Amino acid sequence: MHLDYLRHKWNCVHWVPTAMEDIHDCDPSSLLLVWCVTCGVYLCHGWLLWWCTDVSTPVFALHTFTTTPCATTPHTGALGGRLDHTIANLASLIRYPQLRVVLMGDGNLAQVVPPGSSTIVPVPGVEGPTCGLVPLFGDVVCSTKGLRWNLADTPMSMTGLISTSNLIEEEHVHVESNAPLLWTVEWSC
Repeated sequence: MHLDYLRHKWNCVHWVPTAMEDIHDCDPSSLLLVWCVTCGVYLCHGWLLWWCTDVSTPVFALHTFTTTPCATTPHTGALGGRLDHTIANLASLIRYPQLRVVLMGDGNLAQVVPPGSSTIVPVPGVEGPTCGLVPLFGDVVCSTKGLRWNLADTPMSMTGLISTSNLIEEEHVHVESNAPLLWTVEWSC
């Protein structure tokens, strides 16, 4: 299920993630692990970095061991469950905003939208329609196109406006901001 989504979202026929967390309780014959080993994906072992959370372990490995400037890693099961784990996973996005990290779980996806101009292309029938932009990194001014309630040079902060419960209205969502944002979107895979 997750592999089909990844193939569709990132054209995984040609794209392979750089690293994934080696899930300790995962069946060694699972399709996901077999695929990772076959494709040469670096499987991070949590016991090597005992001070890291499940998500920060492979993100730390990407930051430390890869020279690929836009390395990408999806993390299934990173959202939902215990709130302290979810917050730690979000903190990994703050710690390494230059990496393309996608948190997945409990019907949601989350990833960093870098400052400047970005285009998000949601997968129809899988991503959306509910979405949000969260100023997790600090104060930001943002404009959007392609949402039901677009923003126009709108200031946002964690103690002020947060764009939640918005809806994707168009095939492409354009985001212009002066600082990084967290893009959240409903996910049904």
